[in-house]
Amino acid sequence: MPRFTVLERSEVGATFLAWPEEMRLITPSFTSNAYGMMDLNAVALNTSPAYTLGTEHPTGLEYAKYLQVVSYYKKLPVQTGVDVSEVIPEENGFRVVTSNGQLWTRQICMRSTG
Repeated sequence: MPRFTVLERSEVGATFLAWPEEMRLITPSFTSNAYGMMDLNAVALNTSPAYTLGTEHPTGLEYAKYLQVVSYYKKLPVQTGVDVSEVIPEENGFRVVTSNGQLWTRQICMRSTG
């Protein structure tokens, strides 16, 4: 049983997939760093969009691909196509009402879409 689950309304990287084609990340990605620091655009240790994609300034489509690759490689427990309609505080946690039914959790982290 995973310690967490990511509920995604659309697909991994959906926000970046909606970017205009000409839009790119401003902060460059680097395939290596002399000081052992993480790539500023990386979302996981020992990964780099520049290494994965072969570009320093990825487009939204490219960055979404990087996120999908990391999600798959790290075997993240992502459930796509799930709408959250309600979060109800309860004793010691939350009841989450989704399009796939209800679940209970002690902690929750949400990103607003509005």
